[in-house]
Amino acid sequence: WTCCESLNMSVYRWGVIGCGNISHDFTNALNHEERAELIACAARDESRAKAFAKLHQYKRFYSNYEELAKDSDIDIVYIGTLHPSHKKHAVMCLQNGKHVVVEKPMGMNAAEVQEIITVARENNCFAMEGMWTRFFPAIKSARNIIAEGQIGEIHAFNGDFGILVPPPQELPRLWNKSLGGGATLDLGVYPIAMCVMLFGTNPTCITAHGIIDNIDEKLDGIDASVSATIAYQDDTQANISRKHQIATIQYTFLSQTEEEFIIYGTKGRLRIHDVAHAPTKLTIIKTDARTTVSKETQEFDLPTNLKHPL
Repeated sequence: WTCCESLNMSVYRWGVIGCGNISHDFTNALNHEERAELIACAARDESRAKAFAKLHQYKRFYSNYEELAKDSDIDIVYIGTLHPSHKKHAVMCLQNGKHVVVEKPMGMNAAEVQEIITVARENNCFAMEGMWTRFFPAIKSARNIIAEGQIGEIHAFNGDFGILVPPPQELPRLWNKSLGGGATLDLGVYPIAMCVMLFGTNPTCITAHGIIDNIDEKLDGIDASVSATIAYQDDTQANISRKHQIATIQYTFLSQTEEEFIIYGTKGRLRIHDVAHAPTKLTIIKTDARTTVSKETQEFDLPTNLKHPL
């Protein structure tokens, strides 16, 4: 994310661009936040925007995204449109002085994300990708466990996320490359985000293999299944033999997987149970050589009235 000096308010006045299912879930979450005030929503279809505003009690609605971006009563905008539109809508809001939370993925590629960051800095605005997993109590606990050194120096991560996705007739966007479809942008972002959290943003080597699926001959093929190995080098660790770190990730539209994240350290491992992108349970396993010394499980409640994506 990018930060700014102006994002320090007692109440944050929200606008929402895009009135689909993900914006519905996000608005439900905002309703649990006392400092959030719902001002306006926008959709290309006026009747859809009107229905969304009535359901969630937004003060007004727009059928034009630019009108919402120019609304002086709004401080921050959540962008829940289709993937290929994220950059365009984020830049539009930032140029109108609005802070933004952009649904994942923030952009279609690194260049789009960099443009959002640049515009946010130019306009002294806050910009963040809506990667909700990082805010779950289970992940906050995992970060503390790692920071306290309970499982030692981290040297490896393994994560998977697979869903047997319905065919294009039922979920056309996920199979349509021009609409931002594909496993990487919808599922892969979760294990990749964990890699970034653990090891940073500068891998030394990425090796990936995948399946391009042309399930609908009328559409360009999308990445339906991917397996990747990502290598890192941690220059902050004193022991040279442990400088190298590695992550293995798998994600797919073609089958249901366990969806667990496991973080390996020199003193044990941390297991984030399924469903790992919306976790409520983790287990700390401390080891000595090949022997398990202790095992502790922590469980956390999900907020009410929220549902998992997909």
